[in-house]
Order: sequence, then structure tokens, then C-alpha cells
Amino acid sequence: MALPVLILEGIGVSAAIGRSVALTKSHVMHVAGLVLATQLLAATLNFALAQGVSILLRHGSGTVSIVIAQSFARLIGGVLTTPFVAAAIVALYFDLRIRDEAFDVQLLMQRNDARIAV
Repeated sequence: MALPVLILEGIGVSAAIGRSVALTKSHVMHVAGLVLATQLLAATLNFALAQGVSILLRHGSGTVSIVIAQSFARLIGGVLTTPFVAAAIVALYFDLRIRDEAFDVQLLMQRNDARIAV
């Protein structure tokens, strides 16, 4: 959670790590489950793409071409899964803030204050 805290709250690195620990302290299993599930999904997609390419090129292709094609498939898999993993981490950050700090109520109050000020 340190990276979303660092970017979205605009605090220093050590303060972001401390804030991350504070946010996740009471939700360790929730956080671990989400991170494990997203990483497992990303790894499964990368593996499936690499194996699919390997199966397609196995007949009549050299070892070097298979390795290059698998590397390209892993690159494509990384390009597809990295935004998904990042979005899941940011969603978890907002979820933890809503659960622990009533962040949704704060946002609602800010929106109402802005509407009244106009």
C-alpha cells in the first residue's frame, strides 16, 4: 500500500511506509488475499500465453525462436496484467480508507461543501 499512499497523499517515502503499515495492520488477511489473488491471476495469464506460443511453435521451429516467442508472450502478458494489478492495489487502498477512516463520508462532505460554496 506504500505506493498509492506515496502518490495519492503526497507524503515522503518513510511516512508512506508507516501509513501503509497503519492502514493494513487490522486487515492483514484481506490485503494478503487480494495481493495473492491478483498476482496468481497475472502469473497464470503469463504462463498460459507463454505455453500457448510454445505449443504453436513446437512443430518445425528451433529452440531459439521458441524462447524469443515465449519472451514476447510474457512481455504481452505483463503489459496486459500490470494495469490490472495496479488498479487492484489502488482499489484496495480506497477500500481500506473507507473501512477505517470513513473516507467516503469525507468525500461526500467535501462535495456538498463545494456545491454550497458555488
